[in-house]
Amino acid sequence: MVLAAMAVVYINTQDTIEQGAAQLASTYTVFSLDTDSDSKSTTLAKSFANALVMVCFICALTFVIVILYKFRFMRCLIAYMVYSSAMLLGVLGGVLFDVAIEKYRLPVDTFSFLFSLYNFALVGVVAIFYQTGIPPFLTRAYLVATSVILSWQLSHFDDWTAWTLLIMLALYDLCAVLTPCGPLKALVNLMSKEDAPAMPGLLYEAQLPTTSTQPSQQQLRSISQVQTSSSARSAQASNNQQTQQTISHAESQSASYDAADATDTNLPSTYSDTSYNTDTSHPKLLPASSSETTATHSTSMSHLPTTPPPTQQRTVTIPLAIAKIYKLPLLTTTTTPAASTNDNHSSSSPSRSTATSKRKNHFSRRRHSSGVSTSPLLEQISQEEEEEEEEDDDEEDEK
Repeated sequence: MVLAAMAVVYINTQDTIEQGAAQLASTYTVFSLDTDSDSKSTTLAKSFANALVMVCFICALTFVIVILYKFRFMRCLIAYMVYSSAMLLGVLGGVLFDVAIEKYRLPVDTFSFLFSLYNFALVGVVAIFYQTGIPPFLTRAYLVATSVILSWQLSHFDDWTAWTLLIMLALYDLCAVLTPCGPLKALVNLMSKEDAPAMPGLLYEAQLPTTSTQPSQQQLRSISQVQTSSSARSAQASNNQQTQQTISHAESQSASYDAADATDTNLPSTYSDTSYNTDTSHPKLLPASSSETTATHSTSMSHLPTTPPPTQQRTVTIPLAIAKIYKLPLLTTTTTPAASTNDNHSSSSPSRSTATSKRKNHFSRRRHSSGVSTSPLLEQISQEEEEEEEEDDDEEDEK
């Protein structure tokens, strides 16, 4: 950049600037600028339009280069690159050197000047594209000289076109390099592949130190295996974490079920957890003494167990009145002498004891049904028998 600025400042005269501006305006610009008659807004619009046309041409030419490189038209691409570099170094470089000779009055004859230009262009093409036996610093020097000559040539635009072209080229470079669809980014991706053919001079390259070596295919495979194993370990860790969360959730549910079981164990001893009928729709009750039944009847409804888990069925003893209301199948209870003595003592009057004895005799009928457990089950009481029993109880209470 410093060399380009010095060339623009020190290798130019007023006549060369005017001549160069006229030549570039007639060759590259679409809309002619007239700063005397046009307003500033019109001049700015025309300048942006001219810069946009030039940038679009450069973009289209870059896409052509990418297509040629992608489909391996290397002879056409190399021929174009060699021709453009030779013309840039020989023709535009000759114009630059001619202006410098005229400005600083250097004594050079025509033959020497043309011979020097021919050698300068030829050595530059060989240094940029062939590079065999050429020192690296000479290749870099020719690449810098190419940039300086091109910058000096573009400096001959008028001020409006020069600044607008500079802004448009900067924006184009950002889009071409950084965007996914940019031609320069696509070109870099194509040249970074392993089977990509070498194309010197197309991109600027940096030389690695002599101690650094390119990784072999085995090293690349080992690195990919390490990355794969690390990703597999991370996936396994995430699966283990999900499994632990599932186990903790199941343990919390089992703990809640254990808490419900602990609540059930606080109820009277007539609640059973292990006895089930073969017919799962009719849970059976274990035999219990009449004293336990009386204690259960006196228990409040709030002490009844909550709904067990759907996979379990519990046998409970509930008040007789609730069983009669919902017409539940019941199991007979074997009354012991002590229990009958307690029941007789608990009677407050002969009529009450008589009604109680009638109920017990009524529910003491044993019936068996096929396909049911061997434990005696009571048949469900019909509605007529219940009404007769209630009438008998009312008559006894009135007496």
